[in-house]
Amino acid sequence: MKKLSVLISELLIGLTFFLASSLIVSLPSSSEPIENTVDGQSQFEIRADGLACPYCAYGIEKKFMEIEGVKSIDVDLNKGLVKVTGVASLSFNEQQLKTLFTDSGFTYRSMKKLAKSKRDDKK
Repeated sequence: MKKLSVLISELLIGLTFFLASSLIVSLPSSSEPIENTVDGQSQFEIRADGLACPYCAYGIEKKFMEIEGVKSIDVDLNKGLVKVTGVASLSFNEQQLKTLFTDSGFTYRSMKKLAKSKRDDKK
């Protein structure tokens, strides 16, 4: 009976390693960021002060999602960064962003439009 339980344990361990290795193999192998690889989208990286908690992130996400053309928001609280992805025609101006952040209780610092990745240029 003890041999059977050892055999079952070894089979379970082997199955676990097999499943884990198959997941690793299916991950993208490129070191380039996956964002910016979809044609027809624009992406902005916005720096702001005062983003300190998940509730802050939620408030900013909610404000940006009200803007036509915005598709997704990613807030990095540790770095004070807000990445906004939207349709290709999406654009922001300094005053618009200052107002949005000030009205939300934060301090707008800067914005840059992220360039498309090299992967896009190969298409």
